[in-house]
Amino acid sequence: MTGDSMPGAEVVPRWSRAVGVAVVDVPDADEQPSEAGGEHPADGSAVPEAGGVVYLAPLPDGPVAVLSGASAVLYRALVAGDGDPVARVARDLGVSPEDVDAEAIDDFADELVEAGLIVRHGAGQPGAL
Repeated sequence: MTGDSMPGAEVVPRWSRAVGVAVVDVPDADEQPSEAGGEHPADGSAVPEAGGVVYLAPLPDGPVAVLSGASAVLYRALVAGDGDPVARVARDLGVSPEDVDAEAIDDFADELVEAGLIVRHGAGQPGAL
């Protein structure tokens, strides 16, 4: 036990961008204009997407992963390293933490780990840093 930990304290897993993955984060990105009849204004103007867009590109060969909307919010919450991802997702989406599915966040994190886009540290993970 380190001086920072308390008996019975829950260890929150931490994630970070994998080495060799370039990130472009556009928090306030607009969606592309849609065809008539879509959910966008009739004038074809773009509607801001909640959460923006995050582009992740494993270098040098890609492929580029595009995370938009809630996926971008989830990615930022995972790699922020500033506490509980559930609380951050709730805050960023403007919902109650009880409305956020923690298991879905874990599943999403697992997908990003499998794709080589993020790495997980701590919480008893093999090879944890």
